[in-house]
Amino acid sequence: MPILSTETWDDSIDLRNSLQRLSRRQRDAVILHYYLGFTAAEIGEMLGCAEGSIRSHLHRGRAALDQMLAPQEKFDEQ
Repeated sequence: MPILSTETWDDSIDLRNSLQRLSRRQRDAVILHYYLGFTAAEIGEMLGCAEGSIRSHLHRGRAALDQMLAPQEKFDEQ
């Protein structure tokens, strides 16, 4: 079993926490697509919505994750 570095472990926790902050549809779409490998059409069938809606959930979910996981700039107060 590979050993995770502290940084990798922290990144994994950050990702899981960020996924929990997504809307339910965005989180389901992201997990089904990126972790389980389903297509947008397959996810649409599973969740009972149009493929275009799933693509929208994926796009918005990725954008939200990018925002949440982006390094925060620290400003020095001088």
